[in-house]
Amino acid sequence: MDLREKVEHAISSVIQIEQTFLQDDDGLIGYIVSPSFRGQDSYTRQETIYDALRAPAANLTAEDLRRVVAVVAFTPEEYAVRGPEMLGAH
Repeated sequence: MDLREKVEHAISSVIQIEQTFLQDDDGLIGYIVSPSFRGQDSYTRQETIYDALRAPAANLTAEDLRRVVAVVAFTPEEYAVRGPEMLGAH
């Protein structure tokens, strides 16, 4: 399982993912779209993501975690308005 798959699996084990785009090019970047982010501020969303990645069940090594550069968290509504123009339609 590559890093992208490990990260997606870890996050999907704690929240419902509606859409995702993760790219590993000398560091993993991307976004996650989830209705689970509704009502959460950006800090709480990032904590949810990184708690999922640090969980023992995620099986991510310290090196894997260092390679996760940025995972942006959107609600479906936010992504519909801002995501495609910010990140390019995927």
